[in-house]
Amino acid sequence: MTGEKEKEENTNNQEQAGNNNQSQKEAEEVKTKKTEIEKKLEELEQEVSEEDSQFANLEDELVKAKEDIDELQEENAKSQSRLKRLKADFSNYKRRQREQKDKLVLRTKRDLLQELIPVIDNFERAIDSSNTKKTDDLLEGINMIYKQLKQFLEQEDVKCLGEVGEEFDPNCHNAVAREESEQYKTDEIIEVLQTGYQIKDEIIRAAMVKVAE
Repeated sequence: MTGEKEKEENTNNQEQAGNNNQSQKEAEEVKTKKTEIEKKLEELEQEVSEEDSQFANLEDELVKAKEDIDELQEENAKSQSRLKRLKADFSNYKRRQREQKDKLVLRTKRDLLQELIPVIDNFERAIDSSNTKKTDDLLEGINMIYKQLKQFLEQEDVKCLGEVGEEFDPNCHNAVAREESEQYKTDEIIEVLQTGYQIKDEIIRAAMVKVAE
C-alpha cells in the first residue's frame, strides 16, 4: 500500500509540475503579446503625434497664407486708390497744360498784333498820302513800313536767306534760273527773286534765286 501511495503522489507531482510549466509558458506568451501590443500602441501614438504635428503646421501655413492674402488685398486696394489719384492728377495736369497753351497762343497772337498794328497804320498813312502828296512821299512811307517789318523779323530771331554774290546752297536756296555771268563765279547768286526766311534751324521758306553758270 505504501508503494502504491508513493507512486500516486509522484504521478500527482509530475502532473502538477506539468501544469505549472504550461501555466508559465502561457504567462510568457501573454507577456510577449502584451509587449507587442504596447509597442504597436506606442508606434500608433507616435504616428498620431506626427500627424497632429503636420496638421498643426498646415494650420499655421493656412493662417499665414490667409494673412498674406489679406495683406496683398490691402496693398492692391491701396494701389488702386493711388492709381485713381494719379489718373485724376494727370487729367488735371493735362487740363492746366491745355489752358496754359491756349493762354500762350493768345498772348503770342496779341504780341504779334501789337507789333503789326503800327505797320498797318503806316500803310494806311502811305495810302492816304498817295492821294495828296507826291510819289516820293509814298515811297518813303513804304520804305518805313519795310524797315519796321525787317526790325520785327530780327526781333523774332528770323533770318533772311539769299544774298547776291552768295554761293548757292540747295538746302536754303531754290534756283529757278541759270545765266552766264562775267561778274560772278559759277554757282554764285546773281539775283534774288524772292527772299527766303529761317527761324533758328528751321527753313520757313527757301530763297528763290538766279544762279551763275
